[in-house]
Amino acid sequence: MKLEYLPEGPNGLGLVRLYEYVPGEVRELEGIARKLAARACEQISLQGEKWIVPVDDCRLTLQWGDGDFGVRRVGPLSFECELTVDGWCSVVSLLEQFCNSKTKRFQWLTQPSRISFLISLDGQWGAHQLVHASLPAEVAS
Repeated sequence: MKLEYLPEGPNGLGLVRLYEYVPGEVRELEGIARKLAARACEQISLQGEKWIVPVDDCRLTLQWGDGDFGVRRVGPLSFECELTVDGWCSVVSLLEQFCNSKTKRFQWLTQPSRISFLISLDGQWGAHQLVHASLPAEVAS
């Protein structure tokens, strides 16, 4: 599974994406989200997982916290994704559809924020203008 940051994602904002994976890697990711949802761990650095291939040394720490802040930049190519227990439970549910097959679909893993968080087999987010058409004007612009 590749981990990459694109400065020009949906709506011209940044994007952290996970792509080119096999179902077993998604199950590993789902397991991490389950641990965070259960508060079995506080944070996990994805780039430290043997099944993650960082592109251009991209780094992403997943952590639970008091708010669903989504992905934020903490360094040039370093990011953290902070969600509540409920937020991580939601991620678990979203990942389930990817665990048993190589679906061509894509899924946004967090609510829209300055930096989007995507899982997609081919790295694409087709028809993203339709996905984001209902966003508030200040997010969509």
